[in-house]
Amino acid sequence: MNTIVNLHPVMRAINHNFDFLLSSGYKIRSKNLRGHGMLFWNIIFESPHCLLNIYKELNEVVLTFAPHNAIEGNGEIRMEDQICIQVMIYYLSKGERFIGIFDEETYRSTGKQLEILAGLVKTYLGQIEPYFGSFEFQMYKRDLLLAQREYNDLLVKHAMAARTRT
Repeated sequence: MNTIVNLHPVMRAINHNFDFLLSSGYKIRSKNLRGHGMLFWNIIFESPHCLLNIYKELNEVVLTFAPHNAIEGNGEIRMEDQICIQVMIYYLSKGERFIGIFDEETYRSTGKQLEILAGLVKTYLGQIEPYFGSFEFQMYKRDLLLAQREYNDLLVKHAMAARTRT
């Protein structure tokens, strides 16, 4: 079994939750465990189908997909070509499945966020990958960005509703 061997706590957590990616044809393309700006760390996985980026920004762990041609000269993925897994699930379900933000307890736990995201990847990976071939992404990009805008509007709406309840 392939494993990600590293003593760094982030890499141990990634290995624990995402080792199934390695047996699914993914490899680690790059990792930055030192962070910069508001980014604490990020790990980019690559498969023959697409790129998968996991990063922690402030207290939130984010998981996005992007096509191979989204890599810039500095090795980073263009932000405008990344679609988070929650948006992809919203898109695939035609707006029926809205995941929203993590609850307070989960938000404080990187491990819990990684566990939830890994579960979503396991469930939806096969449905998501076909959208991120370089040609396919260009075909669907407009629809995916529209879904992202709708999803973000719902996030704000839910946050505002939760705020008025407290």
